[in-house]
Amino acid sequence: MTRPAPHAPDQPDLWAGVHARTTDPVTSHLAAESMQTAATEHERIILEVLRSSVFALTAWGIAARCELDYVQVGKRLGKLREDRRIRKSGQRYPNPSGRLADAYVLARGEG
Repeated sequence: MTRPAPHAPDQPDLWAGVHARTTDPVTSHLAAESMQTAATEHERIILEVLRSSVFALTAWGIAARCELDYVQVGKRLGKLREDRRIRKSGQRYPNPSGRLADAYVLARGEG
């Protein structure tokens, strides 16, 4: 299902936060709803790790300092960047496979 045209400024965005299709079974809607709470908690954890670090960290570095795995961390980094709560530091460090990964720091005003 495609997202409809942008809503008028004086109307609420009814698609905000929707992560299940209208044709999906009830269980999909329940799972999507439960992940909203988990996603918010994951974002809080990531921000706390970055707040306590003196270094820029990759998803792997963040995961090593909390109970989240690097996939859970990686899924939240885009949203945190979009919300301008974190930013790329400009540094890159090797991940376990040897490829360079972007490192992140808190955005100004988040610390």
